Amino acid sequence: MQAVLDELIEKTEQISNEERDKLIRILQEQKKRSQKNGGKGYVSPETIWVKEHRAKYAGKYVALENGELVGTGKNFPEALADAKKNGAQKPFITYLFPLDEIPFGGW
Repeated sequence: MQAVLDELIEKTEQISNEERDKLIRILQEQKKRSQKNGGKGYVSPETIWVKEHRAKYAGKYVALENGELVGTGKNFPEALADAKKNGAQKPFITYLFPLDEIPFGGW
């Protein structure tokens, strides 16, 4: 593993300051996600957002992109339209059940 780290360090010396800043932001975000998951590895930004904001948006559809809220609605089409209006390209859309509501599953 030390060889990989040494190679990465060597390569960072060959990139611009702008690219280095971008790499730093990415590494910090990866570290933050790992910490929020108890150090158990990757968790999608959308999963983290839902966990942190579920109560506030319970009973609504939310559209997320890169871990940020880009739209809401009372149904899927409304959330999608709101997300597109806000510039989202491929939003993740989900319904957040109220905390006291049992999800319905039928056949």
